[in-house]
Amino acid sequence: MGVMVADSVGLGKTWIGKKLLEDYAYHMRYKAVVICPASLQKMWHDELLSAGIAVRIVTQEALGRDEFDISDVQDADITLVDESHNFRNRNAQRYENLERILAANNRRGVRPVASAKKLILLTATPINNNVFDLYNQVNLFTGGDRSYFAAAGIGDLYRYFQVARPRQSAAGKRHRPLQSAGRGSHPSYAPLYQRGLSQCHHQGPAH
Repeated sequence: MGVMVADSVGLGKTWIGKKLLEDYAYHMRYKAVVICPASLQKMWHDELLSAGIAVRIVTQEALGRDEFDISDVQDADITLVDESHNFRNRNAQRYENLERILAANNRRGVRPVASAKKLILLTATPINNNVFDLYNQVNLFTGGDRSYFAAAGIGDLYRYFQVARPRQSAAGKRHRPLQSAGRGSHPSYAPLYQRGLSQCHHQGPAH
């Protein structure tokens, strides 16, 4: 379970992530891990240190190594992934290692006892190529359970995205990007998978 914060650059994703970690890792004493690009490691270290939040920081580059050892983080109660669009490819080593971390201990952390792990994804560009970029990130929540969003009216998540893909292509022909391609740019997404983003966003961390 968890949340995806998919706001544009400069709208406070880091602040939101920090406040969620403050709630869980500082006040509730959950074991927390932040996974971020190496270029953002110091920023996260300084932000969390200033708030007195104890978190293990793992770079995405380190996570991408075949020999990455998950033993120190496999029991984390909450994991925050910054720039989560870097996990849009299920065949990448970093994706496989993150899946192993989330799946360890039967997808449960250590505090409170036997509680389901929580995941926070932060990204300004949830879709880079096609809607399956988003699907693969959402799959980190679901653990491969295609009926995960059945209560929200999506009985088969994979089929839902299969339907969305051709509609994305059609929408792309009708709409121009809001700004030039690059870090933080947002195309004018079709309503179908805007709803999908909303579904993810409202699956907030449970208390």
